[in-house]
Amino acid sequence: MDEKILEVPDDYEDKDYNEMNLTEKCTDFLSKNPLYNNVTFTPEQAAIAFIQVDDQIELINGKNHIVETMALCKHGCRY
Repeated sequence: MDEKILEVPDDYEDKDYNEMNLTEKCTDFLSKNPLYNNVTFTPEQAAIAFIQVDDQIELINGKNHIVETMALCKHGCRY
């Protein structure tokens, strides 16, 4: 039982999460989902929808940080 079932190379990186930072991901989410970019949805509601689409993002960044970033993106990305 000591042998490894799956061996991950030392230089392995998850490309999807390292290519874009959180601000870019929030901006991308808002551009693809313009409904969340209007004033009827709060940044927290938009962040929750974003977390539901990408469930690992909360584990990586934390909900409070995502809500703060979403608020910045909504302010700067409003059409």
